Amino acid sequence: MIRQSRRDNGFTLLELIVAITLIAVMSVGVWTALDLCIRSWTRGIEKMEVNQRDRSTYDLVRKQIASAYPLVPSTVTTASGVRNTTTSLSLTSAPVFYGG
Repeated sequence: MIRQSRRDNGFTLLELIVAITLIAVMSVGVWTALDLCIRSWTRGIEKMEVNQRDRSTYDLVRKQIASAYPLVPSTVTTASGVRNTTTSLSLTSAPVFYGG
């Protein structure tokens, strides 16, 4: 009787090729997902900066316009106790606040 030596230890070439292919496909998938996340994060940061810049500009313009005219109460009480409604700036009504 002749003994046949069989080697069952190790991997075949086909098994190695399949394993390497699966690892490559999974690596590409993970890389694509990571790249998408990084680009989305960057775009979000850029949009937040633009929004903050616009909001700051709007706030500055609003404050400048608000301080252009003095704040005058809508009703003025005269010395005799009569309440007059002011429709425009007049010399008889004292401003509550001068913008600055």
